[in-house]
Amino acid sequence: MHILFVQQEAGYTFGGIEAHIKELAKKLAKRGHKIIILTEKGPINTISEIEHLKNIKVVYLSKSIKLQSHKIRQFISTKTQKFNYLTKFLRLLNSSSWLIRTTYWILKNRNDFDVVSSHKYVNNVMLQIINKFVKVPYISVLEGYDSIEAENAGKSKIVIAISKFIQNKCKYVHGYTPYIIPIGVDLRRFQRINFNKVKQIKRKFCSKNE
Repeated sequence: MHILFVQQEAGYTFGGIEAHIKELAKKLAKRGHKIIILTEKGPINTISEIEHLKNIKVVYLSKSIKLQSHKIRQFISTKTQKFNYLTKFLRLLNSSSWLIRTTYWILKNRNDFDVVSSHKYVNNVMLQIINKFVKVPYISVLEGYDSIEAENAGKSKIVIAISKFIQNKCKYVHGYTPYIIPIGVDLRRFQRINFNKVKQIKRKFCSKNE
C-alpha cells in the first residue's frame, strides 16, 4: 500500500505527533508499504533521519510565511493587542498557505498514494473539501483529545485513537467509536533501571506513595 502522511510541522519541529509519524513511517516501510511524508523543512528536522530508508520518501513543500524566531514571537506576545492580532493573522496566513499548497500537491499527485493519514484538524478539513470533488480516502488519527477536532474526525471513514480515554470521549460525547492503536515504546532505548534509586526518588517526591 502507498500511504501519504500530511503534517506541516514534521520537517521543522519535533513533538508527540511528529515522533508518532516518524515511527509509524519506519515500521510501515519495513513491512513493505510505500510511505510519502508531505511537510515543510526547517532547522530542527528529525524527519531527515529516515529519508534514506527504503520505501520512504519525504516531500518538502516551499515554506509558507511564518514567525521562525522564538524571540520574535515572544516579543509580539508581550506587546499591545495590535501585535497579538498580527500574530493571529500571520498564523492564519500560514495555515491558509499550507492548505492551498497541500491541496494542489494532493490533486496533482493523486495516483501516487492509496490513502492519506491525517493527524491534525486543519488537514481533516482540507481533505473533506477535496473529497467533494475528488475521492481521496483518508483516516484521522487522534493523538490527543480536543472536542472540535474529535467532532470533525468523526466524518472520516476510519478514526484511530491512541488511548482508551480518547476512544471513550469520542464514543460518549461525539457518538462514534475509534479504533485504538496505542503509541508503542522501543524498549531497546531504555537500559535496566536501579529500583533502589527509583524508591529513593519516590520517597522524596511522593511521600504519600502517589
